[in-house]
Amino acid sequence: MDKWFAYDTTLRDGLQENGREITIADAIKYARKLDEMGFAWCEAGFASAGKDQMERIKALVGLELQNTKIAAFGRTRGKKETAQNAADLNAILASGAKTATLVGKARKRDVKNSLQTDEKTNLEMISESIQYLKSRGLEVIFDAEHFFDGMKEDEGFTLKAVEAAVKSGADWIVLCDTNGASTPQWIEKCIKLAKKSVPLKKLGIHCHNDRGRGTSCAETAYKCGIRHIQGTINGYGERCGNTDLSVLIPNLYFDENATCLEGGKLVQLSRLSHMTAEFLNAHHRSNHPWVGSLAGYTEAGMHASGMLRDPKSYIHADLSEVGNRASYGVSEQSGRSSIAVKANEMGFDLNKDEIQKLSKIHSEMLEDGYSFAGADASFYLLILKALGKSHKGEIFDSGKWETISTGNGKNVTTKAKIEAILNKEKITSPGTGNGPVDALNSAINKILPKFYPNLPGFHLTDYRVKIIDPEAATRAKVRVIIESSNDEETWATVGVHENIIQASWFALEQSIAYILYKTK
Repeated sequence: MDKWFAYDTTLRDGLQENGREITIADAIKYARKLDEMGFAWCEAGFASAGKDQMERIKALVGLELQNTKIAAFGRTRGKKETAQNAADLNAILASGAKTATLVGKARKRDVKNSLQTDEKTNLEMISESIQYLKSRGLEVIFDAEHFFDGMKEDEGFTLKAVEAAVKSGADWIVLCDTNGASTPQWIEKCIKLAKKSVPLKKLGIHCHNDRGRGTSCAETAYKCGIRHIQGTINGYGERCGNTDLSVLIPNLYFDENATCLEGGKLVQLSRLSHMTAEFLNAHHRSNHPWVGSLAGYTEAGMHASGMLRDPKSYIHADLSEVGNRASYGVSEQSGRSSIAVKANEMGFDLNKDEIQKLSKIHSEMLEDGYSFAGADASFYLLILKALGKSHKGEIFDSGKWETISTGNGKNVTTKAKIEAILNKEKITSPGTGNGPVDALNSAINKILPKFYPNLPGFHLTDYRVKIIDPEAATRAKVRVIIESSNDEETWATVGVHENIIQASWFALEQSIAYILYKTK
C-alpha cells in the first residue's frame, strides 16, 4: 500500500471557522489521537498570534508523541526586519516546536499590494527566513501562498518564489490554493510545471474549499505524485473550509490503495471526526461523507429491500472500515420490509406475526405525530414494546416536574424541579439552564448518579423541534428529537405533545430508558 503524509491544520485553519474554539486540555487529547492514528504533523497554532495560541503550541510540544510532529505556524520576516529580529520567526523558536511552517508570498500582486515591496526583497525574505530557522535545527515547511492564482498572473514570478524556498533548504514546498478557485485540471498543470523547479518528493498541497473542490483537488495532487497533503478534520476552516481529511483519507485508501495512517487505525476515523466536532464546539453533520452518523442511511422501502438482498446495491463501500455502518430508517414511506430490515439491523430477528404487530404500532404512532426516521433509540424501544418486553426495567418514575422562567425584558432565568421515585425512594432535584428543557436536563443529571451510580455519563448533543400541524397555531403538536452521546455511541429519541416541554420530557425519558436498557 502506498504511503502519504497527512499534515493536519485543524488547530489553526479549523479554528478560523466562525464559532470554533478548543481548550488546551482538548487540544492535548486531539494531538494524542492524531499521534495514535499515525498523522505525520499537527499544526498547533500561529505562534505570534497571541498568548492562547502560544500556550497551546507549548503544551503540545511538551507531549511525548511517537508519530506526529508538532508544527508552529508563522510568516517570513518583514521587509524591514532581519531574520534574527523577526517577530514571527522568534515566536516559533520560543514555542519550542521542532517544525516551522512559514507562509510567504508567491503571487506578484501580493508583493506589490500587501507587502508593498519588490520582487527581489520578497525573495530575500523567503530565503533568509528559511535559512535562519534551518540554522537553528528546525524542519521548515514553506507554504507558497496563492501559488495557483500566481501561476495564472505571472508564472515566472511564482516559480521563482518556490525556487528560492527550495534553494534555501526548505524541507517541503507546499503549493497553496488559497482562494479555493482552482480546478483539478489547473492543479495538475501547475504541479507539472512546479516539478521542473522543485523535486517532487519535496512538494505538498494545501487547498481551500470555496468552490467545493478542496478534496478533489487534493486527490488530483496525489495522482500527480504529491505525498504531503494538508487539510482539516471535517473540512473546518475559514469561509468554506479546507480539504476534508475525513473524506480524503478513505477516498485515497479505497480508490488508490494509499494510506497515511498506522495499520488498523482507519477504523477510528469516524470516532476522530465526531470527537473533533465535539472539541471544536461544532455540530457534526449527520450526512457527512464516510463519517456522518447517517452516511449509510436509507429509508426508502425499495432501497431497503434491495440492500437486504445485496448490501452493496446502494452503499459504495464497507463503512465499518472507517468505524461507521450502513443503517435503515423507518418513516411514513416505510413498509413492512423496511421495518423488518431496521429491526434486523438493531439485532432483532422478528417472525411474520411480530413484524405485523410492530408495523401496526408504528402506524398508530405515525398517526399521533411521531416519526422515527431520525430517532433510532425510540424505535428500538418500540420494538421491545411490540415484543412484549419491558424496556423500562428499573427506570425511575417521575412523580412530577415543574419549570419556572423569569424574565426582566433582557435576561431570562429558568429553574426546574423534578420529583423522581425508584423502588419507593423519592428524590427531588432542582436544576437551572438556558430554557426549560436545559433546566430539566440539568435536574435529571443530578438524580441519575444517585439512582444509577454505575451508569456511564452521557450528555445532550442536539435538540430539534418541528411543528406537526401548523394550521392548529398555538395548539399545534410539536415533535422533539433529542440526540444524546457518551464515549461509545450517539442515540436519538423522539417525543410528541401539544406542550413543547412535555414533548421534550418524553424524549428525555426515552433517552434515559434506552441507555439504561443497553447498559443493563
